Amino acid sequence: MCDLELVAEIERRVCDELPFFYNYSLTGGYFTMPTARLPQGGTLAVGASSVSPYRIYGVNFAPFDRLELTASYRIFHGIMESNFGHEGFGDDADRVASFKLSLLHKEDGLGAAPELAFGLEDFIGTKRFHSLYVVATKQWKEADLELSLGWGKGRIHGLFGGVSYSPFRRLGLAFLRGCSLLAEYDANRYKRHAAEHPKGREVSCRVNVGLAYKIGDLFQFSVSTLRGKKVAGMLSAAFPLGTTDGLFPKTQDSDPCETFCDPKSDLAERLRSSFEGQGIDLYSIALFYDPAVGKELWLRVVNNRYRQERELRSRIEEILSAHIPKEIARVKVVIEAQGVVSHSYTFHTIYLHSYRENKISRHALDILCPMKEAESWRGEYEAALLFNRKREAWTFTLHPRLLTFFGSAKGKFKYSIGTVAAASGYLPGAVIYQLQAAYDIFSSMHGLSGSDRLNPSHLLQVRSDSMRYFRARTLSLEQAYLQRSWNVGKGFFWRAAAGYFEPAYAGIAAEWLCYPVGSDLSLGFEGACVLKRHYKDLGFFHKIRKRTKHHREKKVPFVGLQGFFHLHYDFTPLALNFDVTIGQFLARDRGIKIEATRIFSNGVCFSLWTTFTNGKDVINGHRYFDKGFAFSIPLDIFLRQSSRTYLGYAMSAWLRDVGATAETGRRLYPTLYEERAFPPQL
Repeated sequence: MCDLELVAEIERRVCDELPFFYNYSLTGGYFTMPTARLPQGGTLAVGASSVSPYRIYGVNFAPFDRLELTASYRIFHGIMESNFGHEGFGDDADRVASFKLSLLHKEDGLGAAPELAFGLEDFIGTKRFHSLYVVATKQWKEADLELSLGWGKGRIHGLFGGVSYSPFRRLGLAFLRGCSLLAEYDANRYKRHAAEHPKGREVSCRVNVGLAYKIGDLFQFSVSTLRGKKVAGMLSAAFPLGTTDGLFPKTQDSDPCETFCDPKSDLAERLRSSFEGQGIDLYSIALFYDPAVGKELWLRVVNNRYRQERELRSRIEEILSAHIPKEIARVKVVIEAQGVVSHSYTFHTIYLHSYRENKISRHALDILCPMKEAESWRGEYEAALLFNRKREAWTFTLHPRLLTFFGSAKGKFKYSIGTVAAASGYLPGAVIYQLQAAYDIFSSMHGLSGSDRLNPSHLLQVRSDSMRYFRARTLSLEQAYLQRSWNVGKGFFWRAAAGYFEPAYAGIAAEWLCYPVGSDLSLGFEGACVLKRHYKDLGFFHKIRKRTKHHREKKVPFVGLQGFFHLHYDFTPLALNFDVTIGQFLARDRGIKIEATRIFSNGVCFSLWTTFTNGKDVINGHRYFDKGFAFSIPLDIFLRQSSRTYLGYAMSAWLRDVGATAETGRRLYPTLYEERAFPPQL
């Protein structure tokens, strides 16, 4: 018992941390100044603050323990935007992107050394609030005290620092534990910073003092003095999005060991019932005889329930070990996804029985029966077909949709709220069809021209008019295409598709991919010929708009040709997936697109991308290259059962034509990656 108490005390001291705070810009800090501390990797935070004369709305995400990214929207209260303010945009505003990188982290084991971080604020775009800084933070946990000291250049100018004191965190009074006292030396150049709000230049005291109140690790409320003139405040919420196992336990998932069958029924019926009970689609069972091996059972399976390959595999192992008789030498399970065979497993019955009798572990069974390239299905004349089920002719879904656009001349925020109805299924010959119709119920996009008068694009207008496809009270057929995919063996795959791929484009496409089982690297080629669709019907524009060198608009003939070489690399140690795309984009500009995706063990994905092409697009006097971010969140985080459905959101820095692509159906690499290696098993 003494040893257990000692271990518990050591664990408490190791895990003990002083409260972590977000500042008014939603960067890890005090009120206006940053600290060297970062949120735990996978944490997502959103917040709103009133920092007179600004209103700030922000989001913070930490893809790693050592890196935090912040995006905020700063509104200049009472200052009309000079170009479009009178048209409905209203007060001036600025989008700010920042990051902070930990140089010395608490987990580095440096004892009494402080944490050290480097950061950049407003490092892209107009950079009106640009700063770079280095800051060190030291915690004295026994004294409930934290101290930071840093130096900055830019809007943050010179030395700055801050202190937090959390004297109530060990008290028995729950309502006081989350209360901390904070003070900081504010080094922002309010008086001499050119982009500062005129009403925010006066400073009578650079020491801001106040308090922060936290409810667990979820909510934070901060209030403080500001410049010795005003009172500022913020409310934020944080959630461990990348590390949570879900809001609810998966009580509606079946027990992996449950059989769901009558033990007196034949083998095919027992397997069918067991797979159905586990939520796994079993499509066929065939029995072969191999003179060198003996009886061999082949199963064709589609996984529509479980995100993790290891979860699907473990349930298959439980079913097979419970039902496969000894006279069958081995079982081949072929996994199919979106009409293409992804991979297979070969389970030797002797190993399945050893696992069932607890003679070998599941880890040992996985090693003895690894994932392999999918073998060709033997001819039907060689097999005794025990069970066969046709693919679903159609599956219908209905769900709401919210589309958002930021920075329109007629308003800071534009939206379209509607509903989407989709039907998909299989035609003869394993051809997939996809139909999707949308009805936009509410929309604030009326009157938008689809072109930027302040920074007009000189490229073909292939994407910057996208918002014109989403208008209130309109019904549109967004997708209607056919697709066929083939696994031609040895890690090679083909895909062909034709039809209406998205609201803006229709055409034909083909793709080739080399992606062997067990490889972290894949290579592919993709090409498409598309036409631009009308805004309201199924017709096509044969000419689209382009601005000439003399700033005049003209219409030019257009047939969209895009072709790419893809390189995908899965860097498992950091759970990073890289996608490099080289080729010709939709506006006939050529270049490269680089995308990095952080994939968490629970399936949450966060992506950043940037594109470099020879398309000369200029915004505010600077050449613009397309860039942005995307989130993908598994729906089953909010459910009591497993699901492979995702909630996604993506946003570019600007809606422009440079680096634009048209959708061409369901690409091969994401389909296969989700079956084989997603999420990564670290």
